[in-house]
Amino acid sequence: MRGAVVRVLRDDGRSGSGFIVDASGLIVTNNHVVVDAEGLTIVLNDGTEFEGTVVGRDLVRDLAVVRVASDNGPLPVLRIATVNGPQLGGTVLVLCYPLGSATLNITRGIASAFEFSLGENVGLVQTDAAVNPGNSGGPLVNLRGEVIGVVSAKLVGASIEGVGFAIDAETLRTYVKRLSAGETIKS
Repeated sequence: MRGAVVRVLRDDGRSGSGFIVDASGLIVTNNHVVVDAEGLTIVLNDGTEFEGTVVGRDLVRDLAVVRVASDNGPLPVLRIATVNGPQLGGTVLVLCYPLGSATLNITRGIASAFEFSLGENVGLVQTDAAVNPGNSGGPLVNLRGEVIGVVSAKLVGASIEGVGFAIDAETLRTYVKRLSAGETIKS
């Protein structure tokens, strides 16, 4: 599982996370991780680096697909869950590279709520697992190691604690093929 989670490094020094969904080198992350980046370096868990190219972006749902070319054969992948997602209160894991870390971090929490925005056609999984800067674009997985969401945001405030969000697997499945084909979705 950890071999398929990547660091997304921008040429301007900012970073995020992502995960490989196709052994040929397709990576899912958030659009806000790659938007306006002049160059991207994708770093695997073992330290291998690739130049990344943005293939498709979804400006509404904050998703992006990046491609890398590997001469070393197929890359490890994470499978997107095909069931309706976790149960309320079900255990979830966040696998990411927070705060500029070069070391994969895993935090555990529960699926604490589910939301759906009909106008934007996006489902969200709310979790109390720690979400920090740099986690954006990384996978939220169930205990079977299946992706149930793409970590995208956290609420911050004086009276807010432990509220992070991930774009759910259903939304990801709906749009990842279009993004992989090079589409930019604006509505």
